[in-house]
Amino acid sequence: MLLRPGAAKASLCRLHFREQAVISVDCIEAVRVRARAEPDPAQRRILICFSGVNHRMGGMAMQAPEFFRAGEAFDNMLFIDDLGRSWGNAIDFAAMFARLAPFLDGRRVFCMGNSMGGFNAVLATNFAEVEVCLSVVPRFTVHPDWDLPDGEDRPYLADIRDWRFPTLAGQFNGRTLYKVLSGSSPTETCHSRLFPVQPNLHHYELRPTNHGLARSMKQQGVLPELVAGAWDGTMTAARLAALTGKQVRVLSGPERRARDVHPISATSETRPCRGLCPAGSRLSMPAALMRTGFGH
Repeated sequence: MLLRPGAAKASLCRLHFREQAVISVDCIEAVRVRARAEPDPAQRRILICFSGVNHRMGGMAMQAPEFFRAGEAFDNMLFIDDLGRSWGNAIDFAAMFARLAPFLDGRRVFCMGNSMGGFNAVLATNFAEVEVCLSVVPRFTVHPDWDLPDGEDRPYLADIRDWRFPTLAGQFNGRTLYKVLSGSSPTETCHSRLFPVQPNLHHYELRPTNHGLARSMKQQGVLPELVAGAWDGTMTAARLAALTGKQVRVLSGPERRARDVHPISATSETRPCRGLCPAGSRLSMPAALMRTGFGH
């Protein structure tokens, strides 16, 4: 079952085969899982795509299932919708992946997502053996105790009762290769500066971009090639700059220069960061981090 922990009644999943050979795995109202094809032992590479809020990619409404073109190099794709817009808090990831074992066991697994989908993709790496995770403009947190720079997510947050994943702190394991793309607007940097710095987290900031980074790349016609670079190992700062025409700053990973300051320290001690200070506070970011325990 895909119920949140503590749910009393199990719910059996059913497989429905559509004319387009896309499988709909209907479980409970919290999660919808679909697949491009039936599981087959011959399938070796699987891509899991997590949807964002309202099936939006950087503000652009996408056809369902999302990211279909991103999976052209894969033998099968799974599409996972967090229907409650819970940022993973309503999903029993362990139970979900156990149910999806026929699709995943013995395969090389990759995952991706945009915004909320990117947040959930990172969470998923701690419940399945994921080789590479691509997360585009993920928030570090949407917990209501933090004063978000924009209110587009707020209507969904009131329905989250059990915040099992209030932030992405501690969610980047040591075995998955993470590719994270962040925007450069103040709204985005308030979040990106809180991400950890570790060798297997390749974190790039593209300037000038905002939360609509994916939409911008789609409009430029470079999104498919950009995404493919995450899987084939060609996503580097130089490659991103050449594809997008943007300035690229490396926040984490082997390309990050030793002389660069830690991303969190890059924010002035005195400049308030509205996006990641406790609600109603005008603390500077480092002070807020120390007070709330999210500092590194």
